[in-house]
Amino acid sequence: MKWNDPIVEEVRATRERLLREAGGFEAYIKKLRTLELDHPQRLLSKDDLKSKESSPIRHN
Repeated sequence: MKWNDPIVEEVRATRERLLREAGGFEAYIKKLRTLELDHPQRLLSKDDLKSKESSPIRHN
């Protein structure tokens, strides 16, 4: 009996769509690297991730 998780299925379908739209895995990676170069301010370093300043603020 196969068990289907709708969230997993949605993630897999989205992955396939993104790869298809980019023209394959290698093209998708190239696109991501181009976006990283175009928007370096959006990237975090390991030090950024370790600092408390980059931790999300939770409001309850």
